[in-house]
Amino acid sequence: MLKAYPGTIIFVTHDRSLIQSLATHALSFEDETPRVRAVNQESTNLNTVQRYE
Repeated sequence: MLKAYPGTIIFVTHDRSLIQSLATHALSFEDETPRVRAVNQESTNLNTVQRYE
């Protein structure tokens, strides 16, 4: 049901399966710097997602 939602969903979770199933991008903070990354739907390791500078 959430995948069909046409708008933006912002959620906070540590549940990797939820992230993999719903997220297209992830926001993280590294050394107090915000980073936006594309989520690779095939990867279970979020450290391998593409980093945007």
